[in-house]
Amino acid sequence: MKFNGKWKPETQDYRNTCLRLAKDLTNFKRDSYYIGFVGNDVRPKTTVEAFDKVVNLPYVSKNDKIGNPQLHNGKSAATLRFMKVVEDNYNSVNSVVEIGGGYGGQCLVYKELCEVDYTIVDIPEALELSKAYLKANEVECNFISSEEFKKVDCDLLISDYCLSELDEKGIDFYLDNITFNVGYFTLNGMFDYVINKLKGMGYNVNVYNEEPKTSKHENKVVQCYL
Repeated sequence: MKFNGKWKPETQDYRNTCLRLAKDLTNFKRDSYYIGFVGNDVRPKTTVEAFDKVVNLPYVSKNDKIGNPQLHNGKSAATLRFMKVVEDNYNSVNSVVEIGGGYGGQCLVYKELCEVDYTIVDIPEALELSKAYLKANEVECNFISSEEFKKVDCDLLISDYCLSELDEKGIDFYLDNITFNVGYFTLNGMFDYVINKLKGMGYNVNVYNEEPKTSKHENKVVQCYL
């Protein structure tokens, strides 16, 4: 089936950028347009220090080897943030699905720290970038295009801001067609709709202010379980 929702931001430039960067990963984490759309790899030293204080897992330096991310004290904010997602869900999870996987950093970090089957669901152009990045890092992952979507089930469903960039029909498309036991979503919008949707699906829902903060916005972390 094909994704039937709409993206709020204009994505064509982002799509073209992903295709361009997939051909040369050398400095893609500092690409001006890509970081303007994604941004995790250029967070300041204060963000790195804040995450470093609360994350207790061994640092996954492998995620910093390709793409030339901005480092502070030898660590990147993106890698530490990916690690916190793993730590917040550190239990007997065997399968993970991520909606909107970016360049694949969350997948790399998760698979370095845990033995899990991992699937990224994204637009085709973004998948080309994540495929190139994960292949270069010798990380195995499953990929599902939003243009040729098939229903999937998992233990844990995660999404980093992606649900906030969709309209209601787009949110419904993914949450109705992915079966999951636990959900972990970082949102910078669409809070009420996502929370009410999950409650209507029978999930117990907990909502927290994002901590440490990754931006000036009042981001929320929504965790749910059956």
